Amino acid sequence: MKKLMVAVAVTALSLVSTANAQTAYKCYGDPVCQAKRDGRSVDEAKKRQSQINRCASQAGVSANAWSRGTVPAGPKADRMRQCMGSM
Repeated sequence: MKKLMVAVAVTALSLVSTANAQTAYKCYGDPVCQAKRDGRSVDEAKKRQSQINRCASQAGVSANAWSRGTVPAGPKADRMRQCMGSM
């Protein structure tokens, strides 16, 4: 019985870690990948990527850096967040 409980716990943990890995999947600007990941249409994903590209250009950062999460804190990141929040 104890072995069964351990097996159930291990299985549950592996399912949780798999779900977390899927939600953290990076698409790096690919609208089809983003649509599948986020449960959106490809058109919605393309619009979102266009929004990221436009805001990144206005903020003076790379859209790829923003998507990777490598934009350092500061005025550029603040401008990017403000732009993304206004849309």
